[in-house]
Amino acid sequence: MLLADLSETAAALVTLANEGGWIDTFIKDHATDWGLPFLWTLLLIAGLGIPIPEDIPIAAAGLLCALQVVDGVVPWHQHAIYLGCVYSGVLVGDTIVYWLGHHYGEAILLRPFIARFMTPARVAKARTFFQYRGALAVVIARNIAGVRFPTFLMAGITRMGFVKFIVCDGLSGLVSVPFYFYLGFGAGKNMDVIKANLPWVIAGLIVVAGVAILIKRALKKDGLA
Repeated sequence: MLLADLSETAAALVTLANEGGWIDTFIKDHATDWGLPFLWTLLLIAGLGIPIPEDIPIAAAGLLCALQVVDGVVPWHQHAIYLGCVYSGVLVGDTIVYWLGHHYGEAILLRPFIARFMTPARVAKARTFFQYRGALAVVIARNIAGVRFPTFLMAGITRMGFVKFIVCDGLSGLVSVPFYFYLGFGAGKNMDVIKANLPWVIAGLIVVAGVAILIKRALKKDGLA
């Protein structure tokens, strides 16, 4: 869920800000060497159903981008490179899941690796969600961890058109990916402020987490979470 992921992302960023020191040096030393390829790979793996929260690598890319300062500012092309990298990683991972469902059909659900994630109950839930929401299911699922993988797999299994799928997925990603990216970018630009106001930041996270719990309960009533 967007708000739940937000609270986890912010908590992780606050932890990084509070630690400081070695992690700042590590990021600066490796950002241009293998930082982006590593984050891209994490997003690809997350898209394949492995329980890695997407928002952390995306926010980390924003934080790395904030460190690419030239004459006191971060050049526009650095924004484009870092944001484009994580956005492409997200879309490639989603496309692979769709392709698996489209290529193998219902048979993919019997593969041992897939069956671990797609229990009969989860398959039934994903099928109902997709059939009820249609293309909107792809837009919604892109921003709900745990729902994304089964919904995208079901989109392929039910032979949803690829153009339709990638447009829905891409448009949804244009909202969530920049959101988390610039959350990380803002944290990178304001590390000193975060450290100085850590109690207030933590209090804000508690409020966000509380709202997220309430929304999750509401979604459960509709069978979405």
